[in-house]
Amino acid sequence: LLLLADALEQRLRAPLDAAGIGRGDLDVLVALRHAGVGHLQPGDLARRLGVTTGAITKRLDRLVARGLVTRRVGLDDARTRTVALTDAGTRLTD
Repeated sequence: LLLLADALEQRLRAPLDAAGIGRGDLDVLVALRHAGVGHLQPGDLARRLGVTTGAITKRLDRLVARGLVTRRVGLDDARTRTVALTDAGTRLTD
């Protein structure tokens, strides 16, 4: 399994480098793409990916700066935020 994981990681490295994103960034983009609702809260992303909320914040900061995701104020509660893919984020993920 470790050899397979290493081989897959090596195959992913070139396209990720070409896109200017890291593996963690790709994980966020894919989670949002497959969420089915079009958006998620950062805490939900952290739980789905098994990382800390701090790690999600750093990833989201990078992805927002690249124009691949947006953060919006929650509709039901102004204290919450939701994250969604932009059109550019959807194209890159696909």
